[in-house]
Amino acid sequence: MRRALGLALSATDAAAALTGCGGGHAFTPGQAQAAAACQGSGSAAALAATKAAAVNPSFAALAADENALAGSEAQQTQTLSDGSSDDAGAAALVSGVDLGSAARQKVIADCASLGLPVTPSH
Repeated sequence: MRRALGLALSATDAAAALTGCGGGHAFTPGQAQAAAACQGSGSAAALAATKAAAVNPSFAALAADENALAGSEAQQTQTLSDGSSDDAGAAALVSGVDLGSAARQKVIADCASLGLPVTPSH
């Protein structure tokens, strides 16, 4: 055993102890919110991306593009809605029509460049 239960650690031992059990992965502020944005859709994804950008500027482009996409989807839903109780159907139609939009492609590219997985809704 090291002197008195590890009071004298080498630099290598200290670095290993600081990395913890996870294998040395660094914690990135906003990462969880950015990942939620890439796996979500609509205003919930835009909000998650905005929260990520608030704590980490590296997520600013994702936040801007998620907000643009959410705005575009909201506008399309409003245009397709006839005011009936079937507005959920209009929202489903928008998500199907919008799969190849430039705004959606930007979000997918942002997520890919950040190394974050994207769900089929994106």
